[in-house]
This record gives sequence, structure tokens and C-alpha cells, in this order.
Amino acid sequence: MAYERLQAVVGTAIVDPTFCRNLLSKDPDILASFELSLEESEAIRTVCANNLQEFAQELQNWINRRNGSGSAPRRARQPQYQPSTR
Repeated sequence: MAYERLQAVVGTAIVDPTFCRNLLSKDPDILASFELSLEESEAIRTVCANNLQEFAQELQNWINRRNGSGSAPRRARQPQYQPSTR
């Protein structure tokens, strides 16, 4: 199942700070223009997040559960810079 409309919600929140604020505060009218399915709307309404990063992570976890892959994969650790001791 594709989740382009959910991606559009997150993308809009990235570029529009007012939309993001309203999304995180659960403004009931904020999603009207996205034509989300009932299931997608419910997923967004159940997200509890303090910032956009948490919101996106919770939404990704929901998508992963729907696709049967459990929670989101952990990010690979970034290599640490090790200064030369020569």
C-alpha cells in the first residue's frame, strides 16, 4: 500500500511552520485538503509527538506495522572521526 498522502502531510509540515504547529496541536481542520483515507486520518490523529521528527517517526512506525515489518529500522551509526595519533 502506498502512503503518498501521508508523505504529503509530512512534506507540508516541513516547509510550512504554521501548518506544522497546527498539525502537532491536532487542529481538527488541518487535514481537510489532503483527501486522506479514514485509516490514514486515524493514524495521524493517534500520533502523540512534540515535534515534527517525533511525528514522522510515529507515522513511519504505523506504516511499518501496516506493512508487517514491525517498528522502523534503526539508523546505522555514523562513523566517528578519529584523529590521527601519529
